[in-house]
Amino acid sequence: MLIGDQAVTVDHLLQLIKSSSKMSHNLVKSDVIPKDRQNYQSCEKISSEAAFNALTSVPNSRATQIYLQIIRNIRLAFISTDTKYIDRIYYAWLNVFIVRFWYTWFTKTTKNELDSSLNQRNYIKQNIRTSTKRQYFMTHPALFSIEINSHTLVYIALLTIQCQLPEECLNVSLFNSQSCEREFRLCRSM
Repeated sequence: MLIGDQAVTVDHLLQLIKSSSKMSHNLVKSDVIPKDRQNYQSCEKISSEAAFNALTSVPNSRATQIYLQIIRNIRLAFISTDTKYIDRIYYAWLNVFIVRFWYTWFTKTTKNELDSSLNQRNYIKQNIRTSTKRQYFMTHPALFSIEINSHTLVYIALLTIQCQLPEECLNVSLFNSQSCEREFRLCRSM
């Protein structure tokens, strides 16, 4: 994926792991290249504040930082149990605007310009000629999910303010599957 003239790539995280102490970012190679793609703990680690701050020392990693910030904002808006509801709305809508800016840039840029930018950054991929422009942006379901979930947060808040929903509906962190997954993992380990 590209954001502006920089690539979003795991190579930046691998470079960070090789070049700096684990104490500064708390990452290991298996977090970045996991065997289990649904490993939420790895997602938490790569999008943590410590990893984000440490990544600023890696040259040309701004696009990767932005992408990890999007992931972090999603975690804070929908999964974290200690985020206040008003902050959930803030993080969700911050993502909407980041992704909208990114999508606007993406739609205004031609595939040839994207290919050229990728080649200049030495992120040459083999099937670049047969690939579509879509490879440079997140999937449409991810884009729509960010938008719809952000609207839903505001809608739930409005319905709660109007006393059409109970206040318990504001416990958004209970809506995700991570707590269930954690329980299943514990049961399997017994």
